[in-house]
Amino acid sequence: MEVPSIKSNTIQNLIKKPFIGIILMFAVFGGIFLKLLYFQFITHINGRPVLGSSNLFMLVSSLTAVLLIFSFVFLFSGRKTFGVLIIIDVFFTILFIADILYVRYYTTAITVPVLLAMKFLNSVEGSVISLFNKKDILLLLDFPFLIALLIIFRQRAHIKLSFVKRLVVFAAVLIITIPTMYISYNKSDLKNGVFDNNQIIKNMGILYFHGNDVFHFIKDGLLQSKTMTADEKKQMDDFYANKQVLGDKYKGVAKGMNLLIVQVESLQGFAMNKTINGSEVTPNLNKLAKESFYFDNFYYQVKGGNTSDAEFLTNTSLYPINEGAVYLRYPTHEYYSLPKALIDRGYITSAFHAYNPSFWNRSVMYESLGIQNFISYKDFNIDEFVGWGGYALSDESFFRQSLEKIDKTKPFYSMLITLSSHHPYDYFGDKSDIDVKPYEKTVLGNYLGAINYVDKCIGKLIEDLKNRNLYDNTLLVIYGDHYALPKTQAEDLYKLENVEPNNFNWLKLQKVPLIIHIPGVEGGQTISTTSGQVDLLPTIANLMDIDFPYAMGQDMLNKKEGFALLRDYSVVTDKYLYDASDGKVYDIKDGSLLNKDDYKDEIEKIRQLGKLSDLMIRKNAFKDIKK
Repeated sequence: MEVPSIKSNTIQNLIKKPFIGIILMFAVFGGIFLKLLYFQFITHINGRPVLGSSNLFMLVSSLTAVLLIFSFVFLFSGRKTFGVLIIIDVFFTILFIADILYVRYYTTAITVPVLLAMKFLNSVEGSVISLFNKKDILLLLDFPFLIALLIIFRQRAHIKLSFVKRLVVFAAVLIITIPTMYISYNKSDLKNGVFDNNQIIKNMGILYFHGNDVFHFIKDGLLQSKTMTADEKKQMDDFYANKQVLGDKYKGVAKGMNLLIVQVESLQGFAMNKTINGSEVTPNLNKLAKESFYFDNFYYQVKGGNTSDAEFLTNTSLYPINEGAVYLRYPTHEYYSLPKALIDRGYITSAFHAYNPSFWNRSVMYESLGIQNFISYKDFNIDEFVGWGGYALSDESFFRQSLEKIDKTKPFYSMLITLSSHHPYDYFGDKSDIDVKPYEKTVLGNYLGAINYVDKCIGKLIEDLKNRNLYDNTLLVIYGDHYALPKTQAEDLYKLENVEPNNFNWLKLQKVPLIIHIPGVEGGQTISTTSGQVDLLPTIANLMDIDFPYAMGQDMLNKKEGFALLRDYSVVTDKYLYDASDGKVYDIKDGSLLNKDDYKDEIEKIRQLGKLSDLMIRKNAFKDIKK
């Protein structure tokens, strides 16, 4: 009678001790892997079917990455393996949630440089909440299950193996995973080089992307020399030495005038000249455009810094860095900037933004750009909140107070950065005059109402400039900083524009309006040459008769053929559009496919501009240039 009992206990211990730990380990493994797949497909970076051939390398790479992480945990954690895995699960759950929200707003995953900006997350709380999807609860469903298993098995939730045996398992996993990862990479579309983060994620998965990002951050940010090599210096010198001289049309027509730049939050091109239910969305901007130079083919070129990147483009004519934001990563570098050029000509330079001066690190970066006075929220009377989740000083009050605070004892350069029309475009109450049906209570409907309100404020700004006798002696520049709607919220936009929801139409919509009003110069001209934000500074410099040799952009009033390099390394020209996400070239007029080989060299030459700009910023190339 004793023998069966002993045998039974042995079997029970065999099941409950060694294998329970393994079962629990694979439960965590499976949970993380499913969350990883949820990210890949809920963000639409990868398309269905999940097990389709186009997803093969992503699936293999992702599975390999999870195994690799688990092998390290298994090697070093010993008896605490399961507890450490729970911590790992929590970490990756938080990371995947952050990635999903970031993709929904910025269209790409979060990176190490971007994490430097996460302390600002509470400032955009309204946007973050609006980006959550009910399905995201799926990311948390494994935790009740794992907690139940922990309670049930308690002391048996560990694996008793010597370090030598764990080392053998670890080595076996390495032998399997590293070659598999290498083969997946070389079989993917990445082997010929990549400029788009989403392409990395699509081909190799989010875990590979983060591992690669950490590696390059350490390699480029911490280990790489900050000094330009002779070859890099030659690339920079050759670019500026060989820049095409475009002409001198309109040269100096605004020389000695004040310069007022209004950067409007989320003002996108489709809102211009748009009528909805019989009412113009932007009547004041439309009127101003008819009296000015209006650029209707002007693309935003921001990256991870969004609004701050737009400021950087305008003030330096350099492209923003491809990872993170210049304002956060390189705020103390030297820059050859528009404010510095104007200071040399006796101007007072100021920036006005009714928010925390530490937001986007402006208080540090503005000094590097040569902005002498930064008027932030602490300098304003916060007498009315409109827009941006109830956080923002109304644009009407902002404009009025800004004009009062501008130092007019000398010629001035003032940059006004608005806030009210910040995503998610709520808290406007009765401030809008238009009926947005059938888009009422949608993100697009809220946006149209928000821009209608901002347009009214701009109308009052123009009247105020006239009443203060500034309008006839001020070069007035108004443009949008970046897109209005993330791609994930663009369904109604496609309907409004009556276009098919595809990458080609999405990229064509990534324009922002630019209006340049020059006193004494007959306006009413619409210029449709393809341009980007990097081209604004050389255009202003030409108008004000400023020699600006280090602009990467081109004067839009003199160039005949246009192009714009978007910061996902897509290229738009007057003739074609190259989509970096799928590597295809489309006819700009009708979206028909063109032969990529016919444009390959030209596309690569344009894309090199982004890499050169990145290099110059990272290596602080302007530190030895006299300002």
